[in-house]
Amino acid sequence: MNAYAIAHNPLGELQPQWLKLFQELAHNKEWQLIFAIVFHRIELVTESGAIRDRVLEGHTRALTKMKHFLSLEVDHGQLPAQLDVDMAAMLLNESLMGVLEAWLMQPETYDLSAVGERTVQAIFGMLHLSPLSKPT
Repeated sequence: MNAYAIAHNPLGELQPQWLKLFQELAHNKEWQLIFAIVFHRIELVTESGAIRDRVLEGHTRALTKMKHFLSLEVDHGQLPAQLDVDMAAMLLNESLMGVLEAWLMQPETYDLSAVGERTVQAIFGMLHLSPLSKPT
């Protein structure tokens, strides 16, 4: 990833990464299996501690990255100054992951690759249409 591009258009750099993930998952059976196991077949209990730790580590990394990009967007005036970055990051991440999880439950219902771009744009677009204000 280009540091200059990230600094000047963070979400513009993040959106293609999510779209690439949607497209890859739609066509890669191995990735589908891995995501299906993570979403649907592991219990986050002590018996699966190593898997649980990796899942939680990935979740934490994703949220940290999302917060960083959102903060850069706010700093550059591309998102509202009053945006609650923590809440927005959580909503973005969970919305995107929710799309993946729902598709994995019923992949025959739609072509994830075909609707991926529009879905990613809509999810990121929510920040511009209905900004989340910081708590007072």
